[in-house]
Amino acid sequence: MCFLMKSHKPSFLLLKSCLKVPHSLKFHAHRIMLKMQGERNRKRLERKGKLEEEEDRDLVHRMAKLNVPYAVFQYIYYKNKIKRNRGRFYDSERHVKDLMEVEGLEEKDHEGIEVPYFDFESMQIATDNFSDANKLGRGGYGPVYKGKLQDGEVVAVKRLSSFSSQGLIEFKNEVVLIAKLQHRNLVRLRGYCIKGDEKILLYEYMPNKSLDSFIFDPEQSVHLDWQMRFDIILGVAREILYLHQDSRLRVIHRDLKTSNILLDKLMQPKISDFGLARIVRSKENEANTERVVGTYGYMSPEYALDGLFSTKSDVFSFGIVVLEIISGKRNTGFYQSSQVPISLLGYAWKQWTENKLIDIMEII
Repeated sequence: MCFLMKSHKPSFLLLKSCLKVPHSLKFHAHRIMLKMQGERNRKRLERKGKLEEEEDRDLVHRMAKLNVPYAVFQYIYYKNKIKRNRGRFYDSERHVKDLMEVEGLEEKDHEGIEVPYFDFESMQIATDNFSDANKLGRGGYGPVYKGKLQDGEVVAVKRLSSFSSQGLIEFKNEVVLIAKLQHRNLVRLRGYCIKGDEKILLYEYMPNKSLDSFIFDPEQSVHLDWQMRFDIILGVAREILYLHQDSRLRVIHRDLKTSNILLDKLMQPKISDFGLARIVRSKENEANTERVVGTYGYMSPEYALDGLFSTKSDVFSFGIVVLEIISGKRNTGFYQSSQVPISLLGYAWKQWTENKLIDIMEII
């Protein structure tokens, strides 16, 4: 029993100590709080926009009265505009982090998401009711289908498996985060769909599929000459640099591997699958997690053992990808003759110490 009248504790501490709040109710309360915060931010930005318009009009009148030269007026005007836009970028970054903290997304959660929303019926029509004939493959997230939208655009339709709990988190990351990232070596998200348990992502269609379907297939690998392989490595390096340094949101991918590098019709590489990605602050380079996720064989030792991930984790994964592109062999399950099993990374280090690194190159 709680003795509210005799206690000198603040009321919220009394309620916290007296009531056991269900876990699901906490999530709903958190969602409501974030939505209220988003509404307050929206109203604040509206008021701010009106004030900016009044300031612009006032600036024009004052400059006209003083007969200020046009070049000087332009300088002052655009300097103020750049300062305002910088503030909007910070507001946008906070909004992305708020959305990523929500435990899930629902049909009604369209505000603040900067990619088109599609209804489930249009997805059924685009994929011929998710027929096996249009099935491109299946990953840990769920099956992927080839679809055709009403405007004729061909897309890749990624359908979340209803049995995948991790997929819910990945779905949220993809919808909220990837919409903020724009780079020519990044797969573009065309839209998303939510209806009950159905959660679907729409990507631009990559006709040449993923990089691993080429470099690990003896028949396909011959189509990748050394210039093409170099261009693929360079394209992936550019995208990593963008994620780590040039993007407004510093992003660590955490699952960089050959199957997550897709190839367009010109064989240009594009990084995909940002479901495990994490945002770190612009002045931070690392973070820690209790739940290690990713693909063994591509994870850095400090991440796999201690859960410590950083921009260096992606660089480590990139190094493994480079070795696989050069050798045409997978890092995991690599065997060299009948000797003791050794990874591709271990074999490359052995060849390096023996000054025979050129031996790991695939013969084309």
